[in-house]
Amino acid sequence: MKKNKKSLIWSFKQADSDKISYLIGTMHIRDARAFKYQNLFFEKIISCDAFATEFNLDEAAYHLAQSSFMLPNGVTLKSLFTEKWYERVTELFQKKVGTDLLPYDALRPILLVNLLTESILLKDAPQSLDETLWQFAKENAKKMLGIETIQEQMSILQNMDIDDQIKQVKDITRNFGRFRKKLLQMTALYESADIEALYDAAKRSVKGNRKLLIYDRNERMAREIEQIHAQQSICVAVGAGHLAGKKGILRFLKLKGFDIQPIH
Repeated sequence: MKKNKKSLIWSFKQADSDKISYLIGTMHIRDARAFKYQNLFFEKIISCDAFATEFNLDEAAYHLAQSSFMLPNGVTLKSLFTEKWYERVTELFQKKVGTDLLPYDALRPILLVNLLTESILLKDAPQSLDETLWQFAKENAKKMLGIETIQEQMSILQNMDIDDQIKQVKDITRNFGRFRKKLLQMTALYESADIEALYDAAKRSVKGNRKLLIYDRNERMAREIEQIHAQQSICVAVGAGHLAGKKGILRFLKLKGFDIQPIH
């Protein structure tokens, strides 16, 4: 990606209007490396009427039901693996996460991936970057919004391909060092604001779930951002892997007639 296009924050506006909104790329982690551009993010939040994350974090705390993360009735993690593979995953989980796998037996495999991810990254901040930005916007009396509804988030979790999730857990178990290396590479890409490389990495990481997790969501989020911007200026924070690419939010906004510019 051209150096002048490497940015985690972009302005967007309609040609016939002076109203400017912003799109921020974040990482859903507490590692200090994700907070490099925090002050610039704060500055843009202050300049807008409203602030939004992928979904309303306050509503999620109350309404994102645990059932969304659970496997269908009668299905358990243990039943999805052979005995040999279940033992291998259990051993890795105990070693890296520090707890037994049994309490998670009714949960979807993607939750195991999330927990293994958290075991690698540092926990320097008390909250993730998304939560930190959300709290800052609330303290500055911004209108708080979610780009997607809680129901849409729950539907995404329930429709993710289970076989792909199982394969991902097996790949991580087979070569945890490679998984760790890729995750740290993504963190480095974020630090360098290389959103095109992050988009490519995000596509590789979700494999068979690309349409569900990236393409359809990006188009839907761009549509919602357009509607919110029509009412007020807004600063939107989404995962940085959603910004760039032929099916990224920035391109969808451009197709809707917005002038988009990187902020350095």
